[in-house]
Amino acid sequence: MPAWSATGNFTLTQTADGVRAEKSFANGLRISKEFQLSSNYLVNASVRLENASDQPLALPAQEWVVGTATPMGPDDNGMYLGAMWFGRYALR
Repeated sequence: MPAWSATGNFTLTQTADGVRAEKSFANGLRISKEFQLSSNYLVNASVRLENASDQPLALPAQEWVVGTATPMGPDDNGMYLGAMWFGRYALR
């Protein structure tokens, strides 16, 4: 299996409300990432892994990491910070 990000650039395509980044691998794996601007300085993102071949495809273990900002100094009020998480997974 080739490295996920070390084998070239993603192809970028503008969508109606954001951008799509896609990359295809020789073994049939296709990765598609979509990003849309939302309200309150948020970005909605989705990642889709597709098997474009007619053979089963084994993928290595994955780790997905998300983060948010924290107070930068003693005068920042931590009461105004928070994070919400929503995940939707579809297996086909």
